[in-house]
Amino acid sequence: MPGYFNYHATAKRLIREGKLREYYFTQRHNQISPALVLIFDDPQHPVMPIREYRWEEYLLLLPPPHVPPDSR
Repeated sequence: MPGYFNYHATAKRLIREGKLREYYFTQRHNQISPALVLIFDDPQHPVMPIREYRWEEYLLLLPPPHVPPDSR
């Protein structure tokens, strides 16, 4: 039987460790609607969707979105 892991503690640890490759917001990711989708450079946790009620705590940890210079 696999051991328990704290989903949000794992996602936040991966962000702190610099393993976040990208993130995006979407209307639906599997059964989560809407979702903040975190993409990690981590084989055990490559994609971790986050429900809307947890977004505020993640927005404090995420880097600002990349805005290409020619789109300003």
